[in-house]
Amino acid sequence: MQNLLNKANQGIPIRIVVESSMAASSLANGLNILESSPNVRIVFNNFFDNYNGGGIVHAKMVLVDNQSFFIGSQNFDWIAFELNHELGGITSNKILASQLAMVFNTDFNNGANYDPATAVPAMPNGNLFVATSPNYSGVPSEIDNIINLINNAVNYVDIQAMVIQNYNPYGNPPGYWLLLQDALIKAARRGVQVNMMMSNWEFQEGQMMNYDNQFLLTMMKIPNVTIRYSTFPQTIGGVCVPYSAVDHAKFMVVDGKNVWIGTGNLAQSYFNNTRDYSIFVTNNPEFALDIDNIFLKIWNSSYMTQFFSSVVTPVQPWCPGN
Repeated sequence: MQNLLNKANQGIPIRIVVESSMAASSLANGLNILESSPNVRIVFNNFFDNYNGGGIVHAKMVLVDNQSFFIGSQNFDWIAFELNHELGGITSNKILASQLAMVFNTDFNNGANYDPATAVPAMPNGNLFVATSPNYSGVPSEIDNIINLINNAVNYVDIQAMVIQNYNPYGNPPGYWLLLQDALIKAARRGVQVNMMMSNWEFQEGQMMNYDNQFLLTMMKIPNVTIRYSTFPQTIGGVCVPYSAVDHAKFMVVDGKNVWIGTGNLAQSYFNNTRDYSIFVTNNPEFALDIDNIFLKIWNSSYMTQFFSSVVTPVQPWCPGN
């Protein structure tokens, strides 16, 4: 917050979009520091609250000088950067930055004139591109490109998110979403090794736990599919920090050359009615190796448990007893 305020005091305009339901929390935990500067404009976006069944601004993106940008899984708070496992990407590209600027400007204007009808087809030309959810006119579709990478996989798919789900409780009506599941199953059945990794938050207490188990039990029965979930100690100095110490990254590596890094979990609501961004890097073995090494470091760590049974311990991310 202090770095942003310093830039604002130097005369650099700063615009911030925050999900409206997080306004009070954000202001109480530091965002109010920026309100003193006339060069800072903060919008609490409520457009997605009622969009397509209801959603939120879930994106985590920084755009600088319409050229450089960051996209990643990190919320902008100390828990994300100090206590969680997260992953993001930073690059400079004026063409891609202009696409991000279009989407950001729409969200800054609280969805004014939003038209999601004509997203760019899957796999645009070039080895680096950005995508958005839900679909935005003139910008690649995130879910279309994720599915396209899986459909073209030959050797392996390493895929990770905090949660990976095939049931959408936020739909109207709620129901199953099989697009990602079907693509992974088809890949596995043609001999592709599918490694799925999520956090133990997949098994939060409440209605989702049963649906997640059913989904994972279905996947577990498919040859060439391995499923693991991480459990990290949720304490700092013996004190439980609510909603912390989680494997919060969202990314995928395919065949040692194609990479997706996103801001949203792998569930229908994050693609259909929640604002998210992602970076795709294709045909780049060197970059893919770097990302796969991050995957394998967690995958092979002592924090992982292999999913093999419907008997799992319910999780309380808000701290047991609170």
